[in-house]
Amino acid sequence: MIIKKILCIPTSTADIHIDFGIAESSDMDKIFELRHAVYKKYGYFDLEESSGKDIDAFDTNNTIYVVAKRGERFLAAIRAVPGPDLPIHHFFKISEMHPVRTESMYEFGRLVVHRTEDDSEIPKNIILLMLIHVTIDACADRCSLGVAYIKTKLLKKLHLLKFPLHQYKNYECIYPQDGKLHNYFYSVDDPPVPSYFQPDEVVQFSNDTFSNKNLFRVAGNIYTLQNTFYKMFLKKMGIL
Repeated sequence: MIIKKILCIPTSTADIHIDFGIAESSDMDKIFELRHAVYKKYGYFDLEESSGKDIDAFDTNNTIYVVAKRGERFLAAIRAVPGPDLPIHHFFKISEMHPVRTESMYEFGRLVVHRTEDDSEIPKNIILLMLIHVTIDACADRCSLGVAYIKTKLLKKLHLLKFPLHQYKNYECIYPQDGKLHNYFYSVDDPPVPSYFQPDEVVQFSNDTFSNKNLFRVAGNIYTLQNTFYKMFLKKMGIL
């Protein structure tokens, strides 16, 4: 992994350090195993991969992968798939879809965060936002439009965070009924919602979030989460 940013979380015993960065080829098996473990945990698989890895046709050499590691353990991952052919085009029929499919469109997806009992002091939403922060930095100069399909419960959290995500209004899920992730796409309680974002809005949101002195102390590429009443208020509200 090529480390881009480091998150430091002070605790009563010792500081927790989490590295965020661009994955290298040696990281790929761990990423696919992490995705499989999380999807299995939430019951997303209809037909489980016997290999113990989640891999699809969009996991190519052109895809950007960003990971979070605590020590040697992979904590979270996300991928950014470049256009013009994106998963969302295959899995959803969207009436107001942006008509031009170009190589400068990116789809953010396969977002997974896997915390253990030892990670209870790590705010899940901070991990999510830092992953997106590093990912948008990695492709912002060549990304004209971003798309994603977001689980409904996560979408509500992102709205609480005031993340600049825009939902498509008229759509139909066309994921294959016999596909291995049938349970993910056709969940009654938590279906995915196709959405889009403007890269400049996400860059501004990320910069504003991680330069917020009430939340972080920044020194170079190290972001230390502050123990402030503001942070405690956000945690109580379920935002962090």
